[in-house]
Amino acid sequence: MTERKSLVSIGLPVYNGAQYLRQTLDALLGQTYEGFELIISDNASIDETPRICREYTARDPRIQYHRNDTNLGQLANFKRVMDLARGEFFMLAADHDDWGKEYISRCVEVLDNDSSVVLCTSEAAWIGSTGELLERISTRLDTRGLDKVSRFHVTLWSLDNCYASYGLIRMSALKNRAMCIQSFAPDVLLLTELSLLGAFACIPERLFYLRRMEGWGNAYVQAERLSINTDSKLLGLRVYWGLVWRRCRVASRHFPSLREKCMAIHSVVSCMQIKYRWIISAFHSSRRMLPGDMQDATREHYRESKRSS
Repeated sequence: MTERKSLVSIGLPVYNGAQYLRQTLDALLGQTYEGFELIISDNASIDETPRICREYTARDPRIQYHRNDTNLGQLANFKRVMDLARGEFFMLAADHDDWGKEYISRCVEVLDNDSSVVLCTSEAAWIGSTGELLERISTRLDTRGLDKVSRFHVTLWSLDNCYASYGLIRMSALKNRAMCIQSFAPDVLLLTELSLLGAFACIPERLFYLRRMEGWGNAYVQAERLSINTDSKLLGLRVYWGLVWRRCRVASRHFPSLREKCMAIHSVVSCMQIKYRWIISAFHSSRRMLPGDMQDATREHYRESKRSS
């Protein structure tokens, strides 16, 4: 009897990603797990992206290439690849990242063997423009064996880096979740909600490599990519309270009793005050900051708040 192969949908939203696109496609197509569809949504790129995509589509029938007539914005393009997905599992892929050859097969194995897991990823590291290793990513989310309340709290306080949102996710858990809410840090909202639906698993081996791109860590760059109006002088305050409100709504939706809702909301507010207060001032200074400085500022603010608490 032939072993059943779960269909994996890989969603690759891209805009002017020609610089690293070939490397990314080679890494995905070279996975040892072959039972996947690769859905590319080109957000009206004006560089060599369309030519590269058509070249690879002609070469591999697992690729579906879709080109938007106009730029829909980053979140709408993310939603497009999810809407087109048919797989049991879904993986969002950035057009500049890299993966070990066994990344998908190892993640599928975990999800197939443990129905309590809704998301699986591996240990990860930052790489530079030429693929050189920059630093290991210390965040390692694995909540297997924990109840819903514990999973929620561990995730809430551990999200110093949200690379797990690029892991392999059960499509049944992903449908209609917070991934495409028009908000700053949609990955934070997604992981917050997924933690309430099941466990996260992390393979204790480095199989995922995130490329540190220009604009990384700059709050203005991230906001503009998400089509958030950055002209307001109160932008930082609006973004901060918007994230507080949305995380509270996500938490409230998944706890049935009033007591549990109140406890979850209290945890969200406390976490936001300690770990994310930097957002309020980030938009007044981040135009002058170099990529990475905002992440350093975030870490320092968190350390300082822990020392004073």
